[in-house]
Amino acid sequence: MRTPFAENFNDSSVFKNPDFQIPIGYVNDFASILDSTETNLLENKLRAYDEKTSNQIAIISINSDKLTEDNFDQFSIDLSNYWGVGTAEKNNGIAICLSPGLRMIRINTGIGTKHILTDEICQQVLDSIIMPEFREGNYYKGINRAVDEFIRLWR
Repeated sequence: MRTPFAENFNDSSVFKNPDFQIPIGYVNDFASILDSTETNLLENKLRAYDEKTSNQIAIISINSDKLTEDNFDQFSIDLSNYWGVGTAEKNNGIAICLSPGLRMIRINTGIGTKHILTDEICQQVLDSIIMPEFREGNYYKGINRAVDEFIRLWR
């Protein structure tokens, strides 16, 4: 399996920040909120989208005792940048980072993505799609519907 973000991520750099885990795919469920079927469905959808468009979407659930409400946003930005979500030439990536323990979520977009998936659009997806599903404990449904909306808008 081709590891996404491989062209941007240097495995030896993982030792520079031990707080960042190595990406294992498009879906990085370190908090174990998805079952294996859900993970595989999302992984296949995101891989096919990347292969068709070169746009990359990463799903990252974080389970860390080092995270707080005060540092979650910066941690998720730094992790997205560290992994290099999106191609280096186009900077066309989205990282949906969430911490179930903190009940926090953030959508990070690359520079090449921001003109299409603006902060306002990302906030609307959070408010109208992701959060209602998450409140009901439907992590997969919220993530999957959000991914579908991003793909629809970002062709």
